Amino acid sequence: MLLGRILLVPSILLLALSIYWGMVQEHMDIRLILPACLLVVALFVFQHKINDYSLRRWPPKLDEDEEHWMRSYVHFYNNLSDFRKKEFGQNLGRVCAQTDFIAKGMESVPQEIKMIVIAPMIYMRLHENLQISENFRRVALYLHPFMTPEQNYIHISEIHDEDGLLIFSLAELQISYKDPLRYFNSAFYEWSRIFFGINQQLKPTNISDEFIWHFVTGHTNIEKERLEAYMGQPEIDTSSLLLYTCTYFQENIPADVAAWHARVQKFFFV
Repeated sequence: MLLGRILLVPSILLLALSIYWGMVQEHMDIRLILPACLLVVALFVFQHKINDYSLRRWPPKLDEDEEHWMRSYVHFYNNLSDFRKKEFGQNLGRVCAQTDFIAKGMESVPQEIKMIVIAPMIYMRLHENLQISENFRRVALYLHPFMTPEQNYIHISEIHDEDGLLIFSLAELQISYKDPLRYFNSAFYEWSRIFFGINQQLKPTNISDEFIWHFVTGHTNIEKERLEAYMGQPEIDTSSLLLYTCTYFQENIPADVAAWHARVQKFFFV
């Protein structure tokens, strides 16, 4: 359990006892109630800061099953040294603990699903960017493709920058990790969009969208119309699409694309 929540629970109990004691005595002692009330308010306001401090001070580690799962399903994790794997796992566990996962149509979100969503964020080192790590603290997961008021059509993923919210369809997300060469990874794609949103200078401005689609189709056998239909989006961000393809399909990459990918990877967890 997070430290902020651990401290908040007894503080609320202390406040409740102070009020109860005042009711029993038929006299509310402000000297008891006010400090308890201020403590609860302070802990509620600063609980994220307290949690962040405790998780950085005592970072969680991947257990044996989680480590095996990462090695089996997270492509870029296997390219890391053992030391970097340990560091990656600690950051992954910390951010998973800090993130509020909202289950839509299920009782709770399993730990491996949380890892699926957050792993690309760690790989792109977005957890080190305060603007991103402080803002994007909520993830909603539907069992199947969904519609929202903002995007009133069926799709598999969505970002709300102003609310710090990412939304995913669980079915498509799971299968993309089990068979990454056949199914598009929506979590990697959406975190890529966030990455290029704060790193506009890294977009492949010297590579045309037409060439990117030709490159993607040749490497993945996924055509533009098919991918748009699969994702349920009228437009696909080509910078994020190119990064995805270079990450998962690393053979026969043209020199100019390889040079761009190498420049982007300097910012990543490698």
